[in-house]
Amino acid sequence: MSQLQLVSFEPSENRKERKKFIELAWAINKSDPHWVPPLRLSVEDNLDSRKNPFYKHAKINCWNAYKNGQHVGRIAAILDDRHNDFHQEKTGFWGFFECVNELSVANELFSAVEKWLKDRGMKTARGPANPSLNHECGLVVNAFDRDPYIMMTHNPPYYVDL
Repeated sequence: MSQLQLVSFEPSENRKERKKFIELAWAINKSDPHWVPPLRLSVEDNLDSRKNPFYKHAKINCWNAYKNGQHVGRIAAILDDRHNDFHQEKTGFWGFFECVNELSVANELFSAVEKWLKDRGMKTARGPANPSLNHECGLVVNAFDRDPYIMMTHNPPYYVDL
């Protein structure tokens, strides 16, 4: 039986895990002719709580999932204080999700986000948002054979089931 290991990290604090987090998208989507890779620097900027002004009012925590030494998934939990103040909600977000086609891996990643948000008083988790609704957000549920437009997400078809 294989053991799944989740590594929790704040992206500005752990350069090694952040790099692996970013690179996983290329591994998951490498054979999809419709996936348009983002600029690595843009992803880095969206994760960097020291440089990105979004994080003056938001927090992020990330997880990388490893199984038998292989990187098999990633996810981020995002807490946007301005969103909650404006909407009078207790809503956290999840985003930057990438995962192999294994429900158990996806479940562990989503459970980690749920616990992190719950520990911070959130009642709802919404996503995907990378890192907010003002950035790339949403999940492709059909038309997997079409190229995405700018600021649109693209994901493998099996994400719908995960």
